[in-house]
Amino acid sequence: TPITWSPCRPIHYVVRPQGMPDGGLALLQSAMSEITTYSGLRFVYDGPTTEAPVENRALYQPAVYEDAWAPVLVSWGTPSADAGADEPDLAGWARPRSVTAPDGSQVFVTGEIDLDAAWARATVASGDRSEVRAVMLHELGHLVGLDHTDDRRLLMNADNVGVRDFAPPERTGLAS
Repeated sequence: TPITWSPCRPIHYVVRPQGMPDGGLALLQSAMSEITTYSGLRFVYDGPTTEAPVENRALYQPAVYEDAWAPVLVSWGTPSADAGADEPDLAGWARPRSVTAPDGSQVFVTGEIDLDAAWARATVASGDRSEVRAVMLHELGHLVGLDHTDDRRLLMNADNVGVRDFAPPERTGLAS
């Protein structure tokens, strides 16, 4: 059974701005708007945070985020080293986090996205904002439940080079 987010609840997120490229928040919000269009899931920005990525981030942090699940943490760091990522030279990674619902099913309640700050700043400075946005879309795809594909024509290919948007099969996956 696929694990997904509740379509009835917005997905709250916070952004750690340290290392973020110029215009990074606007790019992220644009990418989230596209995910909303294809999936119907709604994202709500709760503001900036100083929280850093850690390998075992608590799902529930009432001292920091009141009496609710911790919002999705979006950070700009070094994904290959942050929070236990084990692959070199990652442009980003995403990890949705789930809990067991009362009916026994799994449901996503929070997650993390870590984007390579140095790469993103250099890429934006070179004038290629669309490549950074494509990585954001790819990682948001993981956050909402998509996996990698072997098809090099798709954005969710692990070694994506040059694909900037979701293709029809990926849009179908997001809708489901």
